[in-house]
Amino acid sequence: YCDSYFDGEHLSLKPGEKLSQALDVGAMRAEFTGFNWGLPIQFCLTEALMHAKPEDCFGMLMLYGVDIKAYGDTEKLVLGEYWRIMDAFGTANSTFYPCWSDELPVRISGTEMFCAVWEKDDRMLVLAVNLGDEPAQAELHSSVPVQEIRWHSCEGNSLIFTAQPRELYFIEL
Repeated sequence: YCDSYFDGEHLSLKPGEKLSQALDVGAMRAEFTGFNWGLPIQFCLTEALMHAKPEDCFGMLMLYGVDIKAYGDTEKLVLGEYWRIMDAFGTANSTFYPCWSDELPVRISGTEMFCAVWEKDDRMLVLAVNLGDEPAQAELHSSVPVQEIRWHSCEGNSLIFTAQPRELYFIEL
């Protein structure tokens, strides 16, 4: 009997390789999304990407909706904060649009910038991630006004901000 399975131990990140180059969209979708054999997948983070800090990989995995197994105290603290944000929004009972979806209700522009969206009751929780190694100027375009966000430059349905490398940004619209 089992209630989940681990995967990802066969993957590696070569020194100097960018996180966005580590896995292609097809491999992520085929192996790490959905419920293969009816079981949720937990990513073997510390085994898979030896040359990156585990918390640097969270954004890449979360963009695809992959569950992450936290091994150490640092991972638990970092992931715990992300889970609190997601639980407060109610992501468990929402529609999830992964970064590769053609139906994403928002768009993000910027070098190495990606986003995923949870939608529920006319609200959206956007996860924006810079998978690059340098800060990136990002612009988030939404079908709804973003004037509620006070900590960045907003114009109509756009949010402009500087995203630090491998930082996760949760934005509620």
